[in-house]
Amino acid sequence: MKDIIFLGKDTSDSFILKQLKESANYKVRKTSTLKEAQKAIATENPDFVLFSGKIKLDPEGNYVLEF
Repeated sequence: MKDIIFLGKDTSDSFILKQLKESANYKVRKTSTLKEAQKAIATENPDFVLFSGKIKLDPEGNYVLEF
């Protein structure tokens, strides 16, 4: 079984995400905050992490997740 963490505040799941949830081969967990996602990644060691949002650069050149 493949473990997937989905990070995003999007309430409507995409078609692909719905198919993964219904499949017996995938366990999908949704999180809406970066802190929840970091904890899940550290404890569960997922096979995939999906992100729904934007990745931008701040003025100092650091990556910022916006969702």
